[in-house]
Amino acid sequence: MRASGLVSALVVTLLLAGGDGAAGGVDRAASTSAKFSLRLESRVDDAWEAWDNNVHQYRRSYVYPSSWAATVDGCASSGQLTRYRWELRFLAGKELPLRVDSASCSSTVWLPRLGRWRVALTVVAADGTLARSDRVLFLRDALVVSLGDSLSSGEGNPDELRQFLGNNIIPAKWSDKQCHRSAKSWSARVARAVESATTSVTFLNFACSGAAPAHLTTDKYDGIDSGAGTLAQPQFQALRQTIGFPFDADTRRVDVLLLSNGPNELGFGDLLTNCATTGGYCVDGYYGTAARAGMLRLPASLKRVNAAISMFANVASVYVTIRAKNSCKTAVSPAPQVGGYRSRKVLR
Repeated sequence: MRASGLVSALVVTLLLAGGDGAAGGVDRAASTSAKFSLRLESRVDDAWEAWDNNVHQYRRSYVYPSSWAATVDGCASSGQLTRYRWELRFLAGKELPLRVDSASCSSTVWLPRLGRWRVALTVVAADGTLARSDRVLFLRDALVVSLGDSLSSGEGNPDELRQFLGNNIIPAKWSDKQCHRSAKSWSARVARAVESATTSVTFLNFACSGAAPAHLTTDKYDGIDSGAGTLAQPQFQALRQTIGFPFDADTRRVDVLLLSNGPNELGFGDLLTNCATTGGYCVDGYYGTAARAGMLRLPASLKRVNAAISMFANVASVYVTIRAKNSCKTAVSPAPQVGGYRSRKVLR
């Protein structure tokens, strides 16, 4: 009986003390874990600050950065953590790894190059317990270029809309006034959509409201607001001056090329103004004749654009579309009609 009582007392003492981990003890090592994420900082909207309107180019330091900022975040780790120790090792070189030792769960690191990196996080708990997590990430920066006319520049969607305050009119505000480029343009939105945790974007927008095909390839242009800047180079020439000759080994390759062009060859703005102010068969007379003459020039003009495109990116085909309503259809050769539009394929 006496021995039995001693055993019972010992069992009770062990349970109260938590001696049996499964019965109520805490496994500190199991409760400490490392978990992290990495995100390259967005570069799209840095483009507007990098633009030099005097020379119509982007600063070279933006196009060819010497480093890329990334945020490493270990805030999803668990435990009574006191330190976050990061090690980032570039796998295609012999550089020393980047190391950060911080009490903060989130830190900014500057990467000297992109490519394959092994990222490791070691967390330290208050009792000295360690936990580690690592994985290999492929990091890249995509070059997204926008060329063309008002569709790509952002016409109609300024950074700040025009305001009417009594008898006063506050003009719309643009990221680039001369060409009516906007950070809210569809091309800028596409550039932001290309970005992800492991992909940043260098965004170059040379599109200019009012530009015709010749303003992409051969002719200088003073923009939709000619008083807001100097005469600009043809857009492909400006792109070449910014990134370099496309066949040089050190020249960045264009990953995404966004382009809209063609309607201004038809006197599109004047034609629409005439339609809005006269009504009826608005393409008759001078403006209709000019539009039809433009359609005859358009295939050759767009072939020159296509030749310039081929130096920087691959293109399968280009389509010209004109709204097929009323007599505006006289500006287009007979072609299949899809979705209310009449299309003419002019390039292959």
